[in-house]
Amino acid sequence: RTEQQAQTMFPFTLDDSFELTLPHKTDGEIMESMRRALVKKRARNIRCVGNRIGFRGGQFRAVGRGNPLSPITNGTVTIARQVGDVVKVRYHLTFWELFLTATVIIALFFGPFIAQHFPSTPHEKMFMLLGMWSWMYGGNLVITRIQFPWFLENAIAPVSRPGKRTS
Repeated sequence: RTEQQAQTMFPFTLDDSFELTLPHKTDGEIMESMRRALVKKRARNIRCVGNRIGFRGGQFRAVGRGNPLSPITNGTVTIARQVGDVVKVRYHLTFWELFLTATVIIALFFGPFIAQHFPSTPHEKMFMLLGMWSWMYGGNLVITRIQFPWFLENAIAPVSRPGKRTS
C-alpha cells in the first residue's frame, strides 16, 4: 500500500506504524499478546496468519464507549522484525461504521432540529451541521489515532517487558 493510496482513502482509513524494542520475545508471543487483547476488547472475526492479525471492531458490538475498537470497522496489524530486537508494528484501520453513524445522527437527528429552530440562512445551517459532523467523526479519528497505538503497545508490554518504543 503506497502513501498516495492511503491518502486517497482518507477519511475512511488510517495507516500508521511504530517500532518497539523487544528483547527475547518471539513473534508468536507478540502475536498471541495482541490476539488476547483483541479478545478482551470483544473484537470479532479475529484472524491470525503468520505475522498478521485481522479483526472486526465497530460500534454495533454492545461494548462501552471507552472501548478502543469502537470507532474501527476493520483492522489489520502486522509485525516485522527490524535490526536487532526492534519490531515494527504496522496497522491499517477502516472507519466506515463511524462515518455512517456520524452522518445518520447529524442528518436525521440534528438536521431537522436545526432546520426548524435556528433563524439563519441555509448556508449557515449547513455550516453548523458540517461542524457538528466534523466534531463527531473527526474527534473519534483523532482519539483513535492516539489511542490505538497505546492499545497495541499495552497488549505487547506484559509479554515484552521491558518494552521501549523507539518511534
